[in-house]
Amino acid sequence: MSIVLKAARNGDLETLQANKNLIAEHVNAAIQSLVRHDQMIYITYWIALNPDKQLALEMYKIFTDSYTKVTAGSSAAYKNGMHYCGRAAIYGAIQSENIELLELVKEYLVEFGVVYDEIKKTNSEILLQWFEENFS
Repeated sequence: MSIVLKAARNGDLETLQANKNLIAEHVNAAIQSLVRHDQMIYITYWIALNPDKQLALEMYKIFTDSYTKVTAGSSAAYKNGMHYCGRAAIYGAIQSENIELLELVKEYLVEFGVVYDEIKKTNSEILLQWFEENFS
């Protein structure tokens, strides 16, 4: 497990910040892996899953700032990485009911039916209302 993935899983903001130069490497390895559709291999899933919603937002900012800098000049690389990482963040944010983070990543939502089903599983009125306000 990469140091940045471990930091995200543990909610370790300082380690993530200290190793932000490894974020793009982690994203590229995850995308190239055979299980690239498994949300749990992405740093953004674990960031968004954090029950401390403010910490999750701070960690997501570190992720986006770092990933944006590394992929500067290559919009294709950025879009490809965010296709997978954004989707993983959506699933983590649904599970943690982090509406603020969902607002940041909703542009990466392409599987409306699947995401709606995930939201229904939570029985969260807040999430259902958010989905309906944004995608109905």
